[in-house]
Amino acid sequence: MTVDVQTLTSQAGLPTTDLTARRSALPPDVQDLHRRVLLCFAATGNAPSAGKLTDWATELGVELAPALSALAAAELVFLDPSGQQVTGGVPFAAGSTAHQVSIAGGPTVSANCAVDALGIARCSAAAAGGAGNPPMRWCSWGPRAPRAARG
Repeated sequence: MTVDVQTLTSQAGLPTTDLTARRSALPPDVQDLHRRVLLCFAATGNAPSAGKLTDWATELGVELAPALSALAAAELVFLDPSGQQVTGGVPFAAGSTAHQVSIAGGPTVSANCAVDALGIARCSAAAAGGAGNPPMRWCSWGPRAPRAARG
């Protein structure tokens, strides 16, 4: 089941434009590749391996290099200098940062910044700990704290 990105980010009190619009402009199979990248970060705390990316691209029927380039151009993922390996994906950072989110029953994940850490917690039902929160499917936000944090 796919969660409507606009609804999810709106419920979190986060902007629903910019990254969401750029993601929506991508072909559905590239959007699905992006979703898989983010779910990998959420499930493992790490970026997907090159082999996993290749497998997903094959399953989705997309060419990996152009798909990753499109995601990077939309600033949805970060790539290594070769452009072939994911090193991060908003809101997740590969490697340890000062902004950590412990997902109940899952890994501790790194966020790019404090706002991203709040977003990970809100978008992940396990991390947020609240009943009725949707499971994390995809999140996007700008430089503004969620409504609850703003008061």
